[in-house]
This record gives sequence, structure tokens and C-alpha cells, in this order.
Amino acid sequence: MAPRTVRRMVTAMRSDAIERRAHRLVHSGLELEPLCLGFDHLLREELAYPVAAWSTHDPASGLNTSCTMSGLPKDPAREAALFRHEFSDGEPASYLSMIAQRRTTSVLSAVTGGQVDRASRFRNLLSDYGVVDELRAICWDGDTAWGSITLYRMDGTFSRADEARVAALAVIVDRARSAQLSELLVDAYRLTPRQRDVLSLLLLGRSTAELAAHLQAEHYLAHSNQGIPPSPYGGFLRS
Repeated sequence: MAPRTVRRMVTAMRSDAIERRAHRLVHSGLELEPLCLGFDHLLREELAYPVAAWSTHDPASGLNTSCTMSGLPKDPAREAALFRHEFSDGEPASYLSMIAQRRTTSVLSAVTGGQVDRASRFRNLLSDYGVVDELRAICWDGDTAWGSITLYRMDGTFSRADEARVAALAVIVDRARSAQLSELLVDAYRLTPRQRDVLSLLLLGRSTAELAAHLQAEHYLAHSNQGIPPSPYGGFLRS
């Protein structure tokens, strides 16, 4: 058997084993933070990095809603400073630009041509911690971004092979997701029952047009009286 074929078989078996472990993690009953750390442990077996951030994102806006750190203690002030740089003009490989472009992965050293200080987050924050490169991956459910993985290196850049490994894990995590993980996200956001319904539609990959139609129908049913559409004149026309 050719060495290349053997390597492909070994890679496939390793991927299957990781996917089974990811599936068990999702169904283990862990809360959101230990679940993220479990995924982090899986990825560290495949890839070397000292620091990582595992985040959830609001499906509607793409904004970060939670962050679990690995390799550094959690620091709300540092996270707030990092998120502020996300909205700098022309910020390379920001989360929102990746979501808008439907990019799954991005390596800062690659997108900046090796000039990582073009990114304000690197100049004003990451370099202070000795970071030399950053790898980001978006977790998708259909067209909806619900989470991200951000890795940092202090000694060398990320390669295309590294990028491919992280992208593969992002896909595995997405396939392993279940209603249980959706409930963890809901509990973390402290959502109302109505917001839970909307989030469920988004996590199912419903388009914004479908969501708008659902909300319009819900609004109509909530305000109509015996089939009469809601009116800006309130009860006057129904009196």
C-alpha cells in the first residue's frame, strides 16, 4: 500500500476518533465553559499553541456574547479592549468581516503579508503579551455564525496545515452540536421564551427572510382581533 494512502487512512481514523470524542463532550452535561475547555483539550492534541479564546456569537449580529480563555486567566478589561479593536476601520480579519465574507479561517500573518502590526489589536494589545501570530476560525451552522476559535502563538507563525486542522475541528464541533448545546447558549444569554424561539430558528440555519416572516406572523396573531389585521388606529376601527 502506498505511503500516501496509509497517511490518508491514519488521518481519517484520527478525525473519526476526534469526532466521537467531541460528540461525547456535547452530550456529557457539561456547562458552557468546561465544554469549551474540553474542545480546547482535543485541539491541543493536534496543534501547539499557548493561548486560546473560545467564544460564542450572537447569531443575528455576529457580536461576541461569551469568551472562555485557555492559557491565560480571564480578564474582562482585556477582552473589552480587544473587542473595541474589532471595530477599527480596516481591521484585518475581524470577526464581523470574516462572517460577512463567509470565511471559516484566517491567519493574521497571512492576511497582512507578514505585517501583523497593521492590525490595531496587535499593535495596541496582543504584542504586549508576546503574541506573534493569531489564527481565527468561525463555527457555522448553515449560514449562521454561532461561535469562534481564536488561537495565539508567541514563537512562530501558523501554517496552512495548522489552519486546516482548526477548520476541521470547527466542522466537527458543529456536527457534534445538539439541542443540549443550544440550551447551554440560551441559559448563558438569559433569554426569554420568545427569544429562545428566535435563537432556535437561527441555530437551525433559517434565513433572515424566513425569520422576518415568522416574526411578522407572530406579531399579526398577537395583535389581531377575530382575523382583523393590526391597525395604527388601535381599537378605533374595531369599536
